Amino acid sequence: MIPNYIEDVKAAKTKYADAWSHAHVDGDPRRLEWIKLFAKDLHAKDHNVGCNGKRGNPLDLSADAINILCDETDSNGRTPDGEPCVVVDVIGGAGGPTPSPIWGVYNTLVEGSGANVDPNATPAPPPPATPYIPSYGELGDDAFFRSQIGIPLQADMSIAGQALNDGSSVWFARACYELITESMKAGRMIDAAPIVKKYRNQWRAILGLPPL
Repeated sequence: MIPNYIEDVKAAKTKYADAWSHAHVDGDPRRLEWIKLFAKDLHAKDHNVGCNGKRGNPLDLSADAINILCDETDSNGRTPDGEPCVVVDVIGGAGGPTPSPIWGVYNTLVEGSGANVDPNATPAPPPPATPYIPSYGELGDDAFFRSQIGIPLQADMSIAGQALNDGSSVWFARACYELITESMKAGRMIDAAPIVKKYRNQWRAILGLPPL
C-alpha cells in the first residue's frame, strides 16, 4: 500500500516557505529547490522515496512530484532499472499564483513511469556539446587568404621596400587562428574583415606605413 505523506508535504511547505514560492515556476532557476529539499527529508523517513526523473530521465526532474518504489501490486509504472514504482504529485496548481500541498498518486502507466533519483545524490551533468569548428571552405578557402592577406601584404612590403620573408607567414597564421577561435566562441562563422584589418594595420605599423 502506498503511504500517504500529505502531512509531510504541508510541513515542508512551511519549513521551506521561501523555496516553496519558487517551486515549478517557469524560468525560475530555483524551481527545483523545494522538491529536492522535500524529497531529501522524506527519503530520510522512507528510503523508497526519491525525486522523479521524468520519462525515466534522471537529469530531468519533476518540480512538483516525487517517485516512490513500491510492491508490484501497488505499481503503475517502472523505473529504467525495471523496479515497480509510482509517481506522486505533491503541489496542486504548481507554478500558479496559489499552489497548495496535495498527495496525488498518478494512476496511469505513462504518468507513473519515471526514474527514482536519490535526493542526496548529484546526477552527472550532460556531456558537453560538440563545439562549432569552421571548415577551411567557410574561412574562404585559398582565395580568401591570397586576396585578403597575401596580396595586401606583398603590396605593403613592396611600398616599404622589403621582400616577403619567413616572418611574413605569421600574419597568415595570426589572422587564421583568431578567425577560427572567435568563430568557435560565437558558434558560427563571424565577419573576417575586422580581424584582417587588425593584423594588416599591425604589419603596416612595423613597415612604417599609416593605418587603414
